[in-house]
Amino acid sequence: MSLRNKHLRNKDLRDRAWVDADLEGADLSGSDLSGADLGGANLRGANLEGTRLVGARLVRTQLQKARFVGADLTRANLRECDASGADFTRATLSWGYLVGATLLGVVLDGADLFEVNCRGGDLRGARGLNAYLPRATFDGAILKGVDLRNAHMRGASLVDADLRRARLDGTILREADLTEARADAASLQGADLVDATLVRCDLRGANMCAAVLIGASLRLSDLTGVRAMGADLGRADLTLASLASADLSQASLAGADLGRVLLAGATLTRAQARGANLAGADLTGANLARSVMPGAVLSGARLAGANLRQADLRRAKMERADLRGAILVDARLDDARMAEADLSEARLDRASLVGADLLGADLARADLLGADIESAEMGGASLAGADLSESRLMNATMRGVDASYADMTGANLTRVDLRAAVLRSARMVESTLIEAELAGATTDGADLTGADLSRADLGETNLRGANLRGARMLGVRSDEHTVWPDPAQPLTAEASG
Repeated sequence: MSLRNKHLRNKDLRDRAWVDADLEGADLSGSDLSGADLGGANLRGANLEGTRLVGARLVRTQLQKARFVGADLTRANLRECDASGADFTRATLSWGYLVGATLLGVVLDGADLFEVNCRGGDLRGARGLNAYLPRATFDGAILKGVDLRNAHMRGASLVDADLRRARLDGTILREADLTEARADAASLQGADLVDATLVRCDLRGANMCAAVLIGASLRLSDLTGVRAMGADLGRADLTLASLASADLSQASLAGADLGRVLLAGATLTRAQARGANLAGADLTGANLARSVMPGAVLSGARLAGANLRQADLRRAKMERADLRGAILVDARLDDARMAEADLSEARLDRASLVGADLLGADLARADLLGADIESAEMGGASLAGADLSESRLMNATMRGVDASYADMTGANLTRVDLRAAVLRSARMVESTLIEAELAGATTDGADLTGADLSRADLGETNLRGANLRGARMLGVRSDEHTVWPDPAQPLTAEASG
């Protein structure tokens, strides 16, 4: 039957059976085709503006460039139809069935697609500005290059969907499921992804600036090179995800789980990561300058060469972390737990480590110039060749440390526990060791010129070869096992036996 280019406006055409009919270019605007069967029909370029197609059957129908502006297709069946280039602006497709439909370049601006099923559909280049798509299904659909900015897609299912280069800025994807979706180079700027599922999702190079991902699951996802400046990832699960070279500057990661995440070369400047879990994460060469991470877990993390300048790591758990050559200048590490951490050749100039746990840590050749290490636990640590000049170590526990060849010029070691410490050839010129405990310490070759050892405990201390010229020794305690240097050295006051 041929109704090509026919004028059928404002007609009651309910339940019509126009299977395989030729309606190309027909004007059906304002008509009621509810329940009609248009399966296999040709409606290319037809005008269906304001038409009612409630429950209509359009299976495998040709709808290319048809006009459905304001049409009502509630519960319509458009399975495997071809509506490429069609205009569905402000149309209603709620509970529609579009499985396997071809919708290339379709316009869906302001359309209502509540719970629509478009599984396996092809929507390449489609546009749906401000479209309403809650609980819509796009599993396995091709949405490459679609423009769904500011659309409402809460609870939508996009499992294994192709969203490459899609524009989803400001889109609501709260509680949506994007498991194994491909969204590389997609734009999700300012998108709402609260509690969304993005497990094993490909987001390489995506723009997620200012996106909200609170509580989202991104386990095993690839976010290499993603831009997420100012994004909120609070409580998000990023376990085993890849964020290499990602930009997370000023992002919020409070309480997020980033265990064993790859963040090598990533930028996290000024990031808020209070209480975040980064245990075992790879942050090699990452930029975390001025990041806020109190209470964060970085146990076993790899931070070699990372920039942590002025970072707030108070109470952070960093046991066995690899911080070789890391920059921690002016960082706050008070009460941090850094037992057995590798800080060799790290820069800790003026860092605050008050009360920090550095038991067994490796600080060989580290720069601690002017650092505040008061009351720190450093037993068994290696400080060989480290620069501790002008540092504050009052009341620190340094029992058994190896500080051979360390520079502690002008350092304040008042009441420090240096029992059994190795201070061989250490430079301690003008240092303060008032009431320090040096029992059993080895200081042969150490330079203590002008040091203040008043009331220090030197029992069993080996001072052979040490330079004590001008040292203040008032009230020093020693015993028969104390080995003194050349007695000809002038001291400010005699030691007491």
